[in-house]
Amino acid sequence: MRNAESNYFAIRSKLSRLRRRQLAIQSCNGVLWFVGYGFVATATASLLEGWLHFPPAIRLPLVCLLVLIGLWLLVQKLVLPIGTQVLRPTWTPNIEQGLAREVGRYFPHVGDHLINALQVYHHLQQNREGYSPELSRLSLVTVWDKIKDLDFNSVAPWQKLQPVVRFTVIAGLVFLVSITLFSKTFNIGAMHLLHPQTSFRPQLISAWEVSPGNVEIVEGDSVRISIRVKGKYKGPILLRWRQSDKKVFQTKQLLAGPENVYSYLFANLRESVKY
Repeated sequence: MRNAESNYFAIRSKLSRLRRRQLAIQSCNGVLWFVGYGFVATATASLLEGWLHFPPAIRLPLVCLLVLIGLWLLVQKLVLPIGTQVLRPTWTPNIEQGLAREVGRYFPHVGDHLINALQVYHHLQQNREGYSPELSRLSLVTVWDKIKDLDFNSVAPWQKLQPVVRFTVIAGLVFLVSITLFSKTFNIGAMHLLHPQTSFRPQLISAWEVSPGNVEIVEGDSVRISIRVKGKYKGPILLRWRQSDKKVFQTKQLLAGPENVYSYLFANLRESVKY
């Protein structure tokens, strides 16, 4: 029986290494899925919010939905697979036979021989029927000869992670493109998502372009001031100016012209003007 036990523990050692490898692959798979989802969800939601400026009534459910999907993915892909391995007993005949079944499916010449030999071994530990221990020894010796040179790592190859690795890499690239090409929109959207219940006013004016700026002219010449407004604002603006020797500003309401450009002509200037 000593040889049978020796062969059994050798088989169990190979199966135990296979189980640890499977657990590592499951852990990496769960982490990669969660990280990839985080990249895609963050980039998509931030850009949509940055462009559309959802009201809190839409933004809050959207954030809750994204968080719930993330938690569901975390539980399904990481917590449950690892938890079922960690929380249940370290080693039982059922765990052992499940691994043996996977090995038998992967190596056709092993088939059911491995799981049958293990079942016979455990059955003969009780041996209520009084069977000869030689039956267990022969089964384990035969199976050990079949599997001792087999690489069980091929049953759980790291190549299984290739699809999720591709997904995570693509998701990461999408995230990088978002924060690089649309950095301002992304930052605005991300800030809004971090405060889903806050009502943000839309940014109607993103920039001003004023020309000619500071310029020197000949006394008596005229200068046309042009103000280009970047953004959604199309309404009137107020131009304020004063001559250098005056303290009171004059004002003029300007209306948008073509391409959202406002203009005003300072005619026949005799004094320096600040505007």
